[in-house]
Amino acid sequence: MIPRLQVLVNALLRSIPSMFYVGLLLFLLFYIYAVLGTMLWKENDPVHFRNVWVAMLSLFRVVTLEDWTDVMYTAMELHYMAWIYFVSFVVLGTFVVVNLFIAVVLNNLEEA
Repeated sequence: MIPRLQVLVNALLRSIPSMFYVGLLLFLLFYIYAVLGTMLWKENDPVHFRNVWVAMLSLFRVVTLEDWTDVMYTAMELHYMAWIYFVSFVVLGTFVVVNLFIAVVLNNLEEA
């Protein structure tokens, strides 16, 4: 009935396979940083880095920018250069991956 809405829905449906790969990239990014964070801060911050799965949940908190500085300052108590880990993760997680999602949808919207 509404042709413009149909174009948008078709573009979103065409984006699903590409979104899977972007999601896989995001999962790998989370996993690599979670393993690294668990190895570095397991003893200092067991609340956020007790194991890989808790670390991934904490990194989800970081990537959504919800009080991520609290997690960073706790890690910085152990080593003052811990900010590099968190800032690099925020930059990669929020900006690059969000832009990949937007690029995939816009590319398929152009094709539709």
